[in-house]
Parts: sequence; C-alpha cells; structure tokens
Amino acid sequence: MEPTIKIVDSPSGDWAVMYWHSNISDRKIWEGNIYEPNSICSLAECLGHPVEFYEFTDEDEIDGCTPDKFANIKGIRRVT
Repeated sequence: MEPTIKIVDSPSGDWAVMYWHSNISDRKIWEGNIYEPNSICSLAECLGHPVEFYEFTDEDEIDGCTPDKFANIKGIRRVT
C-alpha cells in the first residue's frame, strides 16, 4: 500500500491533525490550530503522497487529545 497523508479536522475547522498512514506505519506527524486550511493541504501535498480528508465526530478526541495513530480514532467520518 502506498503511504497516504490523512488530515483530520475538527468540526469547527480550527484544529487539525495530520497522519502518515501505510501498511508499515501509522503515526501522527503534525497537530495544531489552523487558521488557513490551504496551508496544511499544501504541506501534505509537498510530501508527495495522496491526501485524504476526514472530520472528527468525537469531541473528546479534539484539541490535544488526539490519538497518536489514525487507526485509533474512535469518532471519524470521511469528507469528500
């Protein structure tokens, strides 16, 4: 499986987490407040892998309490 960059936003759109996800690695590579959504997308695209977008649906996982692995997120939905 080719590595994928997965970006997970909070419902309010001001907090995001970026994950590096592949069959051999699943880890958080960035987390923080975002005020310009395009900047995080540009960073993800510079890594040279496909980017997928998601949104947290569990408020307890937002703002510094996000899981270290994408696979451990409890509440999530894909954004198209």
